[in-house]
Amino acid sequence: MQKRLDGRNLVNYFLVIDERFMESPETEQTSSQIMIGGVTYDKVLERQRGVGIYTNSDRSLYLRIGDRGLVSEELSFHRRLVELGFPVAKIVKEGEKGGLEYWMEESIGDHHASERFRRDVESFGEISSESFELWLGQVGAMRDAQARTSEIRTYDFDVLAKAVGEDGMEEELPDVREQIHSAWEKAEKRIADLPICLTHGDFTSHNIMERGVIDFGDHFEGPLGYDLVTAITVPFWFPNHQAYEFFQLYNFTEKQIEQYLSECRFLKTPTRTFDLNDYFDDLFFLKANWWAVQNHRMPKLQEWRYKRYRDILERYLAEDSLQEYWRRAV
Repeated sequence: MQKRLDGRNLVNYFLVIDERFMESPETEQTSSQIMIGGVTYDKVLERQRGVGIYTNSDRSLYLRIGDRGLVSEELSFHRRLVELGFPVAKIVKEGEKGGLEYWMEESIGDHHASERFRRDVESFGEISSESFELWLGQVGAMRDAQARTSEIRTYDFDVLAKAVGEDGMEEELPDVREQIHSAWEKAEKRIADLPICLTHGDFTSHNIMERGVIDFGDHFEGPLGYDLVTAITVPFWFPNHQAYEFFQLYNFTEKQIEQYLSECRFLKTPTRTFDLNDYFDDLFFLKANWWAVQNHRMPKLQEWRYKRYRDILERYLAEDSLQEYWRRAV
């Protein structure tokens, strides 16, 4: 499974530059500026696989340009998200320039939620009500879109295991491989009746803007509620100490956690309403694999997460409440 550096470390995916492109010769999509329709767009960064991202002077529009096949793939998926009512940027224009394909989208904000949260903690000691409500609004929009478009279908648990990293955890912690396998079998049975939805996969505050959600690069077909559990439990996976490679920059207050669990509890699908509390522990265990796997480049954080993962594994098999364990820990 490919290492995902973005949400897991709270580092913007779009700032991770593939070394292959740093050594590439200058081409039109790697130039610092591009003019389309009389408007100059300045380069923001270059995505992996060579798709360039640019913005106009007031950052109201973002341009993606590159190889026709790659851009078409991204555009097709983004168009699908728009049609399904997901909280993503609106597509403004599509076209070609110099043998490259491009599309433009509206800006959905200047700051991701983790940046706002960090500034709030530095200024006020906690996440402000304004920042929390902005974030919660986008989480709610995501929840509604996923629930509305979810389907009752049989899971491919092998695909799910790869998407969340369970297969990798069995390799990294061979001494508890049997327990991991038992826990996975338990989770399979317990989430079997949950609908399948288009799952973001990395639904952290770093990918939630003021007016929408970005970076569906880790998307997969997963259980409804997985992203909701992800969003609120992110701080749990970062130590509150600067001795580690990455550490906790914010946390939610008890009041904010209560509000979140209340407002996001019920998932209304076309067929029935599901209670997130009935599946919280199972979805939390799935996400635990994602956070704990493949942290080799961060040895201190890796060992810290391994310990948390082992605790979760033991408690999950013992039928202890993982929701309570998470809440006590934060």
